[in-house]
Amino acid sequence: MEAWQPITTAPRDARTILAYLPARAGQPTRKDVVAVFWDAGCGWATAYSGACVDAEPTYWMHLPDPPAVTHHGDGCHIRSSVAPGPIP
Repeated sequence: MEAWQPITTAPRDARTILAYLPARAGQPTRKDVVAVFWDAGCGWATAYSGACVDAEPTYWMHLPDPPAVTHHGDGCHIRSSVAPGPIP
């Protein structure tokens, strides 16, 4: 996975990226990673709902590749190359 980059270098062409928001949301240790895109009308907006983000992201990175999916007669199975564990 790529390293985090300053938000000033993020693409502003409506593609979805991951953004790091050091938003406190009432809690001193809360930090969020949100899928966002640039919206000319409101700035950063969530990829899920299109709602304007109320805090300025500080870093961004491209979305990771989707998981590999294999089809078997009994359904789909997802294989991930990422080991489970805490997010650094």
